[in-house]
Amino acid sequence: MGQTGMIHTVRGPVEPGAMGRTLVHEHVFCDFYRITGILNHLLNDEELAVEELGALVRAGGGALVEVTTPDFGRDPERLRRVAERTGLHIVMGTGWYRQPYYPELIDRTPTESLAQRMIEELTQGVDGAEIRAGIIGEIGAHGSF
Repeated sequence: MGQTGMIHTVRGPVEPGAMGRTLVHEHVFCDFYRITGILNHLLNDEELAVEELGALVRAGGGALVEVTTPDFGRDPERLRRVAERTGLHIVMGTGWYRQPYYPELIDRTPTESLAQRMIEELTQGVDGAEIRAGIIGEIGAHGSF
């Protein structure tokens, strides 16, 4: 299942002491634009991400927790490339944000199946890839209760 006491990043497990200074709630790549219609709500420029996160590393940053969910446009392969190019440890999140960002499958998938998908992303990898989520990131609520 995994190494006890390790933090799972997009490049693999890391000892907690090796993480360094860590930003704990970030969005490297995400797509709010499809809902808001505001162009600067689309983060999809890999070169810009490398440039900006390289500046973080040069300033003493060692890691960040990337909490973009699948319904927000999470991109595990791009995150890994950015981590490899910058040397930054990136912990990728899993979860679901909130309406209106939910994908169609939310409304037709049993809660247990959604939970199982998150467990698989944490323990086995995303969609059969070796890139594992390391945290349950965004779990949004919508509406009144």
